[in-house]
Amino acid sequence: MELFFALLLVALVWRGLNVREQSGKVRFLAERLQPFRVEKHMADVQVNTMRALSETDPERQASIWALTEGMQSDLCRQLNAFVLAFAKADPNRTRVSRWAMAIPYLTRWVPSMSFDLRKVLGVHAEGLQYACNLEVPVKEKAFVFMAEMLLLQHSCHWFCRSKLIASARLWTQHQTPYAQVLANVTPATRRSYAQLLS
Repeated sequence: MELFFALLLVALVWRGLNVREQSGKVRFLAERLQPFRVEKHMADVQVNTMRALSETDPERQASIWALTEGMQSDLCRQLNAFVLAFAKADPNRTRVSRWAMAIPYLTRWVPSMSFDLRKVLGVHAEGLQYACNLEVPVKEKAFVFMAEMLLLQHSCHWFCRSKLIASARLWTQHQTPYAQVLANVTPATRRSYAQLLS
């Protein structure tokens, strides 16, 4: 019985520390995103991409794709501005644990087990800009752009919670596994991303 209560106490303390750290990370990222319209543009791109893919009238579909491409450009501009501002953030607060599960304050005590979100966001900004300028059929471009965008979302959720939670959200919100997103981003993004996470 004493062992049970000891384990329960450890679990409660662990959970409390995790909640405290994760809440702080969510606030930290939200405060820095607030001046920019990154999240709004991401939502707009996603909604309009789905609309274009489901549209059966070719003329109507072409007009939605044109609108979506404008939104993609807007997102790239906002993300680039955000990345430049975020690069000035305290590097001690931008560390992301490489572990799949959340371990409270691991990035503080074992920084070698982490990577820098500032650098990863730079990779995402470059990847989205590259996808935005691809000279391929519009549908193919949209798939690459969406993959780049979903990987960006995954990195932000990973920073705020954990890799496990970020991957679960990716599946529940988009029915897309993390491995599939990685397979569909540009090769340059995949290489740079893997180097930063290794």
